[in-house]
Amino acid sequence: MRELLFLARPLIVAAAIVFSGVSVQGADVPGLTTIHIVDAGQDVDAEAFYAQDLGIFKKYGINADITLLRKGGGAAAVAAVAGGAADIGEGDLVSVANAHQRGIPMVLLGPSGIFRASAPTTEVIVAKDSPIKSGKDLEGKSIALISPEGPSRIATNLWLENSGAALDKVSFIELPAIDMAAAVDRGTVAAAVINEPSLVASQSCCRVLANNFQSVGNTWQLNVWYSSADWLAKNPALARKFAQAIREAAVWANNPANHAKSGEILNKYTPFPADLLPKMNRATYGETLDPKTMQPILDAALRYKALQVAIPPQSLISSAALTP
Repeated sequence: MRELLFLARPLIVAAAIVFSGVSVQGADVPGLTTIHIVDAGQDVDAEAFYAQDLGIFKKYGINADITLLRKGGGAAAVAAVAGGAADIGEGDLVSVANAHQRGIPMVLLGPSGIFRASAPTTEVIVAKDSPIKSGKDLEGKSIALISPEGPSRIATNLWLENSGAALDKVSFIELPAIDMAAAVDRGTVAAAVINEPSLVASQSCCRVLANNFQSVGNTWQLNVWYSSADWLAKNPALARKFAQAIREAAVWANNPANHAKSGEILNKYTPFPADLLPKMNRATYGETLDPKTMQPILDAALRYKALQVAIPPQSLISSAALTP
């Protein structure tokens, strides 16, 4: 697997990456401390939206200035935080661990989306009339990914190899999730690793081939909230308040009784057809950072050289984080 490209670039590009995103909150609010947050704007990382709209951030004295990053995956968010363009980022655990092992000190403040095999929010799709029945059948063909790095690529590598496919016979291209179903339907790519709500929207032209994330494990921590070690050192109390606010939002969102309301809030930040909401698997959020759920993806990342050395999960967790 190719190494994360952002680590080879000057971190000054972080500001340009962030502010090409979409800001969803305005200026400073008297009496509240502003935290600049970067977020991909998907169901799997939506706790910040819930904390904002439900007044949870305000309860903890926080004014959240949220910027949505539509491109660049976890690497772009890490670059933004490392370069000082944002205070806190959300993204995949592998990107944070990769930065950490290269001397770019990132620390975890809390968990975000967690994978559960019983209700996957990311799966592999193919066209409804495709003859492809397994990963082995994808040899000589191409698969679309949101990012060529990170958990989607790692889990897909595992699934392909478990299916008997040779990785050097499969190619990958980067596509936004919203464009994947059409690309699969046209035959531009043979398959795509797609997440919600684009996953459920794809059902009109595509079918699910595999729950590829299950190759990593039945339950594992996918995404996390983090800051730079420098920001944490300067703002320890504020970091703790953020961790508490995110956990409160996660507990609220994990309750099925709140799914209708959380869907309304999600749609505000990431618009999608409202009729898809009852059909989609909703994201589940970790409520405390648990090294046991972090370990499976870190092990898989090491296997595919997304990490060059083993990273103990405990070494990434900050003092501000809530742990079991």
